[in-house]
Amino acid sequence: MPVYEYDCAACGRRFSRFFRSASAAEGVAVACECGSADTRRAISAFQLHFSLKSQIDRIDPRIDQEIDAAMAPHKATDPLNRIDLGAMSDER
Repeated sequence: MPVYEYDCAACGRRFSRFFRSASAAEGVAVACECGSADTRRAISAFQLHFSLKSQIDRIDPRIDQEIDAAMAPHKATDPLNRIDLGAMSDER
């Protein structure tokens, strides 16, 4: 069920029309709200959404390597790296 955009040559307005199918839109004269039938179908912008998982999958693996290299000097000062998890599990 496509929505097509049209430009009116008479008033310069851009407007949209809904059709039940792409074949239903072919060969149909679409009139503007101003009454003019001098309209042309416009090229519409579209938006594509990716899920978070697909966005993560598309990340270049070199970026992870660059982040790891940049963080390497700071790992010794990170408090989470100084926690001995083995000792914590022995206490229970």
